[in-house]
Amino acid sequence: MKKTILVVDDFENTLKVTSFVLNKEYRVLEAKSAKIALKMIENEKVDLFITDYNMPEMNGFEFVTTLRQNIKFLKTPIFVLSTETKKEVKDALYKLGITAWVQKPFEIHILKALISKIL
Repeated sequence: MKKTILVVDDFENTLKVTSFVLNKEYRVLEAKSAKIALKMIENEKVDLFITDYNMPEMNGFEFVTTLRQNIKFLKTPIFVLSTETKKEVKDALYKLGITAWVQKPFEIHILKALISKIL
């Protein structure tokens, strides 16, 4: 059975490209916002989260905080893909327990290698 990855990004192009590239090897779920993602995972087993940081309604920090407060996702790997460059933002997310930070624009083979290593 394929591992499940939930990709969360409000920018449709990034959402679709990331999903398309990963869909051959993994079961990929897509959410255009963190709030939609939180509704989706109520009845889903997710093996890896890939999320943007800069999103409306709920940003990546708030999303990761919410995930880490749920015992079901306490240890689930989380990758943040973002254009954000502030070191304090990255440091705060690592303190929350993210697994990896991938700077946008990113190279697909690097993302795939990170995912393969983690899963």
